Amino acid sequence: MTRREFFEGAIGAGAVWTALGAGASSARAAAVANAPSATLPPWQTGTFQIHLIHTGVGESTFFIFPDGTTLLLDCGDHAAITRQDLAVPAVPSPSRLAGEWVARYVRRVNPNDDRVDYMETSHWHADHCGTPNWQSSGPGAKQWSCGYVRSGFGLASEQLRFAKAIDRGWPDYDDPIPVSNREGITLVAYMKELYAHLAKRDGLTVEKIRLGARDQIVPLHGTAADESMRVLGTRHFVTEA
Repeated sequence: MTRREFFEGAIGAGAVWTALGAGASSARAAAVANAPSATLPPWQTGTFQIHLIHTGVGESTFFIFPDGTTLLLDCGDHAAITRQDLAVPAVPSPSRLAGEWVARYVRRVNPNDDRVDYMETSHWHADHCGTPNWQSSGPGAKQWSCGYVRSGFGLASEQLRFAKAIDRGWPDYDDPIPVSNREGITLVAYMKELYAHLAKRDGLTVEKIRLGARDQIVPLHGTAADESMRVLGTRHFVTEA
C-alpha cells in the first residue's frame, strides 16, 4: 500500500463513521472538502513555496520566493541499486536519472521556465551533488569531454540555467577544515569543472556562503515583490510570537 492509498483509505473510513450520525451525503461532502489536493497550486506573486523533490536516490529542494526568485538546493544521484532489496525505489521511475527528473520538475513549476537564480550544494556527498563513479541506474557515469559527468547538477544543467552558485567551501575548500577524504576531493573537482562550464555557457558566478548574511540570497524580480516578502516575513514573526 502506498502512502497516498493509506490516506485515501483513512479519509474513506472517516466518511463511513460520520455517515452513521450525519448521513452519507454530508459525510462524503466533508471527506471531499478535507481531502488534500493532488497537486500544489501554481505559484503566485506574494506566496512562498518549498518543493521537496524526492527521487529515491537523492534529495533536492526547490524554493520559489514571494517575488519569483528561485533556489535549487542539492541535486544528487547515487547508487541506490547497491542496496539491492533494501533500496528505496527510484521515482517516479528508473527510466531517467535523478538530475533529469529534478530538472523536468523544476521547469514545470518554475515561474522563470529554465532560469534558476541560485544553486547550492549543502555538503560534499554523492547524493547531494552527483557522482562521477555511480548513478542510480548502474555503474560507470558517462563522462563529458570537459571533465565532469552527467550526474546530479551536471545533468540538471542540460535543461536548467543557473545564475549564481553559493558554495560553502569556495574557492579553496579548507574552511572549516580542508576537504581531505577521497570522495570529497573527487566531488569538489567535479563541481569546479561544472562551475567553469556554466560560467562560460551562462555567465554563472560562484560565491562562498556567508553565514548570517542578509544580502546573499535576495529578491531579484522587482521592488513590489520585495515589499511583499518583507510583509510576509513580519506576519510570520508576529504569528510565531
